[in-house]
Amino acid sequence: MGTGNNLRTTIISLLLILCLAGCTAAKDQSELNENNPVDDSSVQSDEKVEDNPVKTDEGEDALDISENMLAFYLVLNSKKPFVSAGEGCQEFYWNEYNWCLLQPVTSFEPGRFIVVDMDRDGEEEIMLYSWPESTQVLDYQDGSVYVYQFVFRGMNNVLPNGVYEGSGGASVWGFYRITEFDHGTFQEETLAYTETYGGDEYYEVEGREVTFREFNEYTEQFKVEPAEVHDFTEELLDEVLLGNLSEVELAVVKNAPVEEMLEQKEPDFTALPPELNEILTEGGAFICANDNQKKLFLEDGVVKGETEDEEYQALYYSIVDMDGDGISEVVLTCDFRTTLILHQTDEGVWGYRFGFDNEVGAIAENGTFAVGYSIYGTKGYGRILSFGENGCETENVDEAEFAGADRVWYYCY
Repeated sequence: MGTGNNLRTTIISLLLILCLAGCTAAKDQSELNENNPVDDSSVQSDEKVEDNPVKTDEGEDALDISENMLAFYLVLNSKKPFVSAGEGCQEFYWNEYNWCLLQPVTSFEPGRFIVVDMDRDGEEEIMLYSWPESTQVLDYQDGSVYVYQFVFRGMNNVLPNGVYEGSGGASVWGFYRITEFDHGTFQEETLAYTETYGGDEYYEVEGREVTFREFNEYTEQFKVEPAEVHDFTEELLDEVLLGNLSEVELAVVKNAPVEEMLEQKEPDFTALPPELNEILTEGGAFICANDNQKKLFLEDGVVKGETEDEEYQALYYSIVDMDGDGISEVVLTCDFRTTLILHQTDEGVWGYRFGFDNEVGAIAENGTFAVGYSIYGTKGYGRILSFGENGCETENVDEAEFAGADRVWYYCY
């Protein structure tokens, strides 16, 4: 996934806009000179023209921004899609991303950020500290930006060399580093950690048990100033990621065209029964079978009850055959960590509501799903055998059956 074609297209577009802006400025200056002639010999410039890191295929100078920093900036401003490692390596735009630690959320807000070379490959990553409490790392590879999510306490106090502190709770603490990011996967190395259990303390350094004194001597090297942390503001993103651009250059970047996704899957509405298709695309009523057979309504991505306090938002919709009968259902991934499945019956459309984090979480294209799905692990995997008037008949499946299929595609309303 990801050649550099889309980013190069964006760079060329920025160059063209910048050239047009430069031509306009030159024309204005020319007209000014005609009205106010000067002696060219008396005008000298001490400015030095630097080589620009970002170039087009033809070798023309572009903006004075490194390619990865430009990509991060475009992603965080919803101009460029990114690949989310936690959601099956599906692409999203930042303003349409509603996930935190593999869970659907209504709001996801970065508060601070760090720029540091996490995996020591010579190219910096950007790390975000966000709310809900979590850590995201954006890594640039082959023209694409990949986003990885971590528990906040498992990755904080990052050092300039990429080493960070991690805690697994009150009894486990240590120092770690990323050895490799690889197109949606990563490898983490444990440098040193200590664990307390049953009143006993255990110390380890680079895979071997050591004494308390040896642990302290080894970790002394990590007692340095951490990497600089910046507030996640528009002004600081401009300054840290883009550097010292002129007002014209900054305006060009801010008005960059939106890049198209490399992999786009259009929803197949023809796979749905007509009444279910109509509810998804135009709105309508359905009966929630496993919730006291309440009558609910889907309207503009909002699930509504007969009273206002029953409303909740559908963040994404997916089209997938959940019970293996050859007819697709609509799966709504909603706020309050809710999965709502809409199924066509002879009596109309029925809904089945489940908790995302402990009943029906991540779903594969073959209809299998994860139970208790979160960054902390899963309780198991299942499949729906049939839909009934009060609920669903399900069976357990092996992890391989779920993991062997791609994740369902999440479409935004």
